[in-house]
Amino acid sequence: IILPGDYVQTAPGDRFGDMLWRVEYAPRYQHGWPLRFAVRHPGLDANYNCLPATFSECWRFWSIRRGDAFHPNALIVDFFLTCLIASLSGFFFEAWRRRRRHLWQFHLSDGLVAMAIVGVLLSIIGSAKRNHDREKTELATEAETSSKAGPKIVPRYYEFGITIRQSGPTWLRLLLGDGSFRIFDRVISLDPRSRDFSRMSAFEELEHLDLASPMPEEMRHLEGLRNLRSLKVALQDLPGYHITRPFRESYPTYPLPNLPRLRELDLNGSWLRPSGLRQMKALEMLNLRLCPINEDTIEELRDLPGLRSLNLDHVALSPPILEKVGSLKGLEQLRLSETNVNDDSIAQLVRLTSLRKLSLDRTKITSEATTYLAEIGTLEVLSLALNAQIDEKAVKELVRLPRLSDLDLYGTAVGDRAFDDLAKMNKLQRLRLSPKMFSRYTIRRLEQALPNTYIECDFPDEY
Repeated sequence: IILPGDYVQTAPGDRFGDMLWRVEYAPRYQHGWPLRFAVRHPGLDANYNCLPATFSECWRFWSIRRGDAFHPNALIVDFFLTCLIASLSGFFFEAWRRRRRHLWQFHLSDGLVAMAIVGVLLSIIGSAKRNHDREKTELATEAETSSKAGPKIVPRYYEFGITIRQSGPTWLRLLLGDGSFRIFDRVISLDPRSRDFSRMSAFEELEHLDLASPMPEEMRHLEGLRNLRSLKVALQDLPGYHITRPFRESYPTYPLPNLPRLRELDLNGSWLRPSGLRQMKALEMLNLRLCPINEDTIEELRDLPGLRSLNLDHVALSPPILEKVGSLKGLEQLRLSETNVNDDSIAQLVRLTSLRKLSLDRTKITSEATTYLAEIGTLEVLSLALNAQIDEKAVKELVRLPRLSDLDLYGTAVGDRAFDDLAKMNKLQRLRLSPKMFSRYTIRRLEQALPNTYIECDFPDEY
């Protein structure tokens, strides 16, 4: 019982479609119940179109490609829960059987239990149908708009870019058709263009939202979305928030809603300083690119134990801010491209003992900064592109990084003279170099010295 139970845990696949729920684009196979231990994509055909869902592909949970997700801990939990369910099922069945002389002997109590089970199932189906109808009605509500020809009625669903989760085992949907399972489908992602955010409460299983210039009072409606995991907000051109020019010294503060279960927050390009990050305890990924932040903003991040990824590209970073960034010990990914970071600033990053990916493109660092970078032994991906002060001295230091697998030196002064040190980096999987600094002969020698490394150095035709 246990082994087939684990194998049948090929729970539904997500598919993207429009609000009519007829068009299916890229299916995703999700495996595991109650926890997802794998999310797989079917791959692409010769024309780079997503392959359609097939019955056989639904069962290939071991076929993990690049870009797929696999969570072994969730698989272990699912296995033990299957063992528990199988044991309890066997225990109660044996207890039920021993109370009877014959296997097919039924009591009145058995009928009552069966009726109760049927009643519960019918109530679940009824609730699912009500939720489905409410979501579909909300998306299909007609809105009146004005035009030169006068008032015009347009379907509101044209204002949404949505993602549908198609529930029910994918293999069973392929056999029986979508009609029997459609009432269990749910909207999990929205790109609303309407200003009436109170309507969001109709989508109880909403996981992702993409909002444009919402007011703080409108954002409070999101606090009722218990399953919201990802939020993208562009805080620009808000009424009552006047910004005379970019990068001014004093920015208005924008209070964020209380979303304790949110995992990803994207504020890329916002013109307002966010506040209230401290209350988002489950936050793992934060994008503050082009955002006006100060020391208080980073201080709030110190109260987020699960923060793993932080994007500070195009941000004015003062030494006190960088010092606080260096105290975020749980960071695994950090982007500081096109900032005013210099050699002294890099010394603050040595304290990030969990850092795996670091981007320092187009900054003010020199080869001296790599002395500090070489002390971050956990680094796996490092990008130093478009830093003209990085030369062969930097490569001598970077050789010390034991886990480095991806190195970007495009647009730097690293050239042919760095061949001996680059040839020692036999763990590299990808190496990007500037064609202006290397000869074709040196690149061929590098390809021979590093046969397992993809070397990206695109020479122009006339070079």
